[in-house]
Amino acid sequence: MLVRGLGLFSLLIMLGGPAMAAPDAELPALETLWDFAQPAKSETAFREALGRARTAGNHDYAVQALTQIARAQVLQQNFDAAHRTLDEAETELGDRDLPLARMRYVLERARAWDSPAHPKPRKQTEKARVLFLESIDYGKRHKLDAYTIDAIHMLGIIEPPDQQIAWNLQAIEMAERSTDAKARKWLGPLLNNTGWSYHDVGQYDKALELFQRGWEHWKTQTDVKATLIAKWTVGRAMRSLGRLAEALALQTSLLEDWKAAGIEESGYASEEIGECLWALGRRAEAREHFALAFARLSAHESWLAQEEPARLERLKRLGAGAAE
Repeated sequence: MLVRGLGLFSLLIMLGGPAMAAPDAELPALETLWDFAQPAKSETAFREALGRARTAGNHDYAVQALTQIARAQVLQQNFDAAHRTLDEAETELGDRDLPLARMRYVLERARAWDSPAHPKPRKQTEKARVLFLESIDYGKRHKLDAYTIDAIHMLGIIEPPDQQIAWNLQAIEMAERSTDAKARKWLGPLLNNTGWSYHDVGQYDKALELFQRGWEHWKTQTDVKATLIAKWTVGRAMRSLGRLAEALALQTSLLEDWKAAGIEESGYASEEIGECLWALGRRAEAREHFALAFARLSAHESWLAQEEPARLERLKRLGAGAAE
């Protein structure tokens, strides 16, 4: 699920939740081996860790490493390879009592059947659905909150639109009441995704409520970029509600926030400023921001050219002074 205009939260949601700690002090924590932007590189690192785990006879770590290899293969769209890796993990699991490893195995098997990048024939989506439901039950029984939330949020992606919000709200509730710090890390991305689900169906007031909650959540964290992205979503919902002056003020202040944080604004705030000015009839001012947004987004957000080419073309046209 792509976040509409922003990539950070989509990456967090698509890839799942917090990774597991290393079961052996001599082995690296698997989360430290991830480079989500380079899944092939991550796969190589996981294979090296897998070899070390097998030398040490650590089956728990080995199975978990195999699940992450499979996940990296899914990100590379090597779905057949991912299933072969998971077959290997299943064999290594056998009847061993390894709750976390088993939970990770079921989750990644489901994701291999229906990840956001998968072609998604209906029969494969149904296989994934059954496994996600199974992992939710298993995770609750073994108090694996972070991974249970992962499974619930995946159902919020693959289920029909009229069911997605209910699953996402269930995941938010679980994250809020969990005492597991890793589970609570899901809260920001979940509030974001659920807000977009409401936005998609035109419930902009609900979307704004979720986005505001998400912004408040990120303010308590240390991730400056995530906090600024959350602020952007609040302004986006305000524009959808017709609260143009408020949205314009918020997005304008966001430009200063990016600058103060020492991070180059990627173009989305400029796009929103342009949209607000355009709707307010301030066309000449809007064109300057559309031109800037096009320059930055076309240079740094390659996914837009594939997923929303009309959006980029519109920015280019309006920024060049053409009529709407």
